[in-house]
Amino acid sequence: MANSQSINFLKVKTKTEAEKKRIFLLRFVSIISLIVYCSVAGAIFLYSFSQENSLLKIEENLKKETQALERLEEVESLHVLLKQRLSFLRPILTEREIPFKSVFSYFDELLINGVSITDVVWHSPDIFEFSGVAENGVSLSSYLERLGAEVEVDKVDSVNLLSATRRKEGDYAFDIEVDLKQNQIK
Repeated sequence: MANSQSINFLKVKTKTEAEKKRIFLLRFVSIISLIVYCSVAGAIFLYSFSQENSLLKIEENLKKETQALERLEEVESLHVLLKQRLSFLRPILTEREIPFKSVFSYFDELLINGVSITDVVWHSPDIFEFSGVAENGVSLSSYLERLGAEVEVDKVDSVNLLSATRRKEGDYAFDIEVDLKQNQIK
């Protein structure tokens, strides 16, 4: 065995300088790429989080503004309704001043025992309708006779019994329309 050569199977492969630079460059680029990727992912997450918060604030403001708009629409509809009522009343009130106090005093004097007025509705300066309750039929007919006597005195043009209903309690609910003569009650 003179010529024997040994084979080393555990021989460490030595890297050249070029391979070392290439591996270092590969690792460096990988780390930089990973840092950039993480930075971009974090920025996107923070941006989406801030956008979500902005969206929630916008939705909350929209809800408040919608409620305010609904309240304003309700106020506007009431305003329009009030204008319509005023436009209806304006011609009536400008046509002739109604002496409310005198008219009420006049009809209070005409009331008899057992009759009470519950509601008055003015249809024009001279025509109004009132509702009331009479204890019995005799009281109601006496009151109608008393109102009819005012037609003869020329303070009232006409008295019309619109309805009379006997109720469970035994009294009568009635509606009467009265047409006053102009300028007779002051």
